[in-house]
Amino acid sequence: MLFALSSCFELREELSIKKDGSGSFKLVADFSEHKEMLAEMLVKKDTSAQNPFQLTNLGSLVQIFDRGASEFNKIKGISNAQEIADSVNYIFGFSFDFTDVSALNLALVMKDAGDFNTDFKLPYRYEGKGKLVKNDVFVFKKMFKDLLVEQKDLPEYLQSQKKAIFAQISYKCIISTEGKIKKVSNSSYNMAEGKYKLVYQAYLREIYDGIVDISTELKFK
Repeated sequence: MLFALSSCFELREELSIKKDGSGSFKLVADFSEHKEMLAEMLVKKDTSAQNPFQLTNLGSLVQIFDRGASEFNKIKGISNAQEIADSVNYIFGFSFDFTDVSALNLALVMKDAGDFNTDFKLPYRYEGKGKLVKNDVFVFKKMFKDLLVEQKDLPEYLQSQKKAIFAQISYKCIISTEGKIKKVSNSSYNMAEGKYKLVYQAYLREIYDGIVDISTELKFK
């Protein structure tokens, strides 16, 4: 049953940036398109061959996403950190406000234990005067390692099914700006909402493996 969810699981990263470099950040795993099917599977505590992740309750589902928003509030420059746990629509994640991009980077690096890339490249950079740089760094690799790890007690065909599901998860990045966007370097980002928003979408597997380039530089008024 879970295999049917594969194309309807979206990891969504949302960044809103103001001219002074402050803003807000949200990351959610959105299962809402198939919430009825997922709810039925969890109620039945399905452990069949169609459930390769052996999810039997909401706790096991949320654990994949690895919440912990309370830790963000300990970081200087981070405030209003909240866990997102919508058990009705099956949307899980976290959000927070930041005073500057340095605080944002620290929070994101901490979330993934700080070793998400060998070059120590930070995910974002704000150069002032409306110039934001998003580097080609996927911060959340460790959050998904359980989806890829080999389980000795899991049959090989279920291991293959896990990989197939992961390959179909979609990733969306949404960047909203206080002023109208004048320039963007990566043509894979599409303008939206009167040029106040950029949207990028790809398969999470491509992001995870570094096959596509998620970096961009943008300038807004």
